[in-house]
Amino acid sequence: MKKIYLAFFAALFFLFSCDRQVQPFVIDPDATIKLRPDLSGWQITRSDSDSIAAPDTVYSPYLSPIEVVRQAVGVSFQNFALFGDQAVDRGFHAMQRDTISDPPCLMMYASDIINQLGEYEPCFIEGEDCILFRAVNNERDTIAYIPNNVMRSAESQIKIAYDAQDYEEVYRIFNEAFTFLPVTGPEWRAIKAAEQH
Repeated sequence: MKKIYLAFFAALFFLFSCDRQVQPFVIDPDATIKLRPDLSGWQITRSDSDSIAAPDTVYSPYLSPIEVVRQAVGVSFQNFALFGDQAVDRGFHAMQRDTISDPPCLMMYASDIINQLGEYEPCFIEGEDCILFRAVNNERDTIAYIPNNVMRSAESQIKIAYDAQDYEEVYRIFNEAFTFLPVTGPEWRAIKAAEQH
């Protein structure tokens, strides 16, 4: 009888211990991370003080949001903890450009943050100095950037949702958290120079 009790309690322990094991976060293979324009970055003040979103007919030193999406050939960022001073690049192909949505967006793969095994990937999400660039005369031209505070906020939110295995929240963050602002190459260099002083 004692053996039956022991077997029963061992089976109960096994069942409860299995329930407590963390299951892997199974990522939707079609999920993407959307890089969307922060439209406040395209506000232009006319001489009559009316603030408007920059249309093609108003001078702006920046590409419009749709042109950023059309012309960006890649995203580049730093992850000093993993790669030191070596920048990390990801390219965009036609299927990663959404020019129909309002606002338009560029898309990265969800596996850039949570891989197909359900493991958290720090490479992109813990990166900084994230820029979008195009090619002009075989040279890189910086056209937009994701501010570091946007990256840190997204990182924090995703870690919380990932640890809680809150799939819905992770996908919401993928769709909403990553916003870019327009910038020119000289402006970007000035921003980085100012940070070093």
